[in-house]
Amino acid sequence: MRTDFVIEAAVKSKLKKEDYLKKSSNLKFGIKKNSIEISTKKVSALLSRDFGRYDSINASDDFYFSKEIKMYLIKTLKNLLLEFFEHMKLINAKSFLVVGLGNKDIVADSLGQKTAEKIFVTRHLQELGISNNFTANFKTVSSISTGVLGTTGIETYDITKGVVNAIKPDVVFLIDTLAANSVKRLAKSFQITDTGVFPGAGVNNHRKPLNKASLNVPVITVGVPFVVYASNIVEEVLGNREIGELDIERQEEIRELIVTVKDVDLAIRHCSDIIATSINWAINNKFSLKEILDYMN
Repeated sequence: MRTDFVIEAAVKSKLKKEDYLKKSSNLKFGIKKNSIEISTKKVSALLSRDFGRYDSINASDDFYFSKEIKMYLIKTLKNLLLEFFEHMKLINAKSFLVVGLGNKDIVADSLGQKTAEKIFVTRHLQELGISNNFTANFKTVSSISTGVLGTTGIETYDITKGVVNAIKPDVVFLIDTLAANSVKRLAKSFQITDTGVFPGAGVNNHRKPLNKASLNVPVITVGVPFVVYASNIVEEVLGNREIGELDIERQEEIRELIVTVKDVDLAIRHCSDIIATSINWAINNKFSLKEILDYMN
């Protein structure tokens, strides 16, 4: 099984729920929220994940067609980010850097860039002393999109580390496309962690890690799964036995095939809207959602 979603890895493992599940809540509109805490070597080893907190919000397709549900998702994600601020002792953070990861030329991998483009940035206004009475009340925010090694010639880590060293933010947000095990999660689940990310890990293209240890600053990662391996789909529908009955060549073809949702461009737009708005609001939580939306538009 290949997945970036810790809840999927945990369910498939031999662990008992009490070993990893800290809290599970059923919210409005069929939305489910799970919180996982990896705090023991046993759980870390079995799930192949670092110590830390991994929360997920699982929605249905309905938020694509309902403004009410979309606004509720934004509020839910904003509140969860505030929980992470408190959990990580970042309530008094004043400067933030949002980093959009991924390849903008591949739609399913463009979540990071599309989100970064919608972040309300203020650092330049404050540095130049041209902020007005309204923007002066916003915290210091910067945003970048790193691209990928194949198009920039520079490691994502080196770009991010260079910017972090230059502007010295109190918090770094990392936004990235994830890989899921189940098609049921594609384009409608959100994972938030405090452990960082290995760029490209979802498609077996591991790069240098982006985390608190490597960047020397607290990191919050937000991701949505937009890809799934065809082998996972076959296993989910038919079971492992049927895959094993295929010839070796066909097995390898299936295992390396990655698929996404049909309307991926629409899904990316909606999910990047939700993440960007939630981050803008969490950072500047003294403002109302209406004020945040008005300023973003």
